[in-house]
Amino acid sequence: MTESDRYKKAWQDRRSRIFSVLAMIVIVFACLKIWPSDLFVGGCVLGALLAAWRLYDFRCPRCGDRFMATLDGPNFWSRRHCQNCNLEKDTVPREPRQ
Repeated sequence: MTESDRYKKAWQDRRSRIFSVLAMIVIVFACLKIWPSDLFVGGCVLGALLAAWRLYDFRCPRCGDRFMATLDGPNFWSRRHCQNCNLEKDTVPREPRQ
């Protein structure tokens, strides 16, 4: 696997984590509307929190630290660069010419 393939795979993983968070939030609201059972809604909320934690725990493909290292305000979820090494989101290194 090349370095650019590794970065592409990491960014795809991040997008799937974002999708998981959004899907769980939609499911929570659907549960509240369709089936307002405390146990079921609680389980869905727990799933949404776990999905949010997975997104927070995403590691930068360059430095290996958390991409969203600090929880500092409303723009936390829309980070455009790594808080540690300043790598821009969705950046893929160019392959060296041979």
